Amino acid sequence: MQDGIQELNQPVATSKTSDRNRCILILLGLSVLATAVLTIAIGDYIHPEYAFGTSVFIGQIVGRLLGLFLLSLLFFAIVRRLRKASVPTAGLGTGIAVMLFWSYSMYFGATHS
Repeated sequence: MQDGIQELNQPVATSKTSDRNRCILILLGLSVLATAVLTIAIGDYIHPEYAFGTSVFIGQIVGRLLGLFLLSLLFFAIVRRLRKASVPTAGLGTGIAVMLFWSYSMYFGATHS
């Protein structure tokens, strides 16, 4: 009897895990896209006067990417936890909204300093 219940719950758990993973991949893809757009919009380039200009440039890009992704992932996880994942994309909209807001604030800070 117990084995039958566990077998019935297995597809539901797998479905929730795949929905969560798909949402995380969407957030990661959008973070990469937002970082590329932000780098182009700011006009960032490799500074030849720096001793390690290429390293600084790559570090800035990785820092922006991690900042956008981790912050949006945090809000995604909070909303998903509160909604108990009743909706397959629970928290995705919040994660995207936070990412867009944070991207705009990075853009505004870089262009108005």
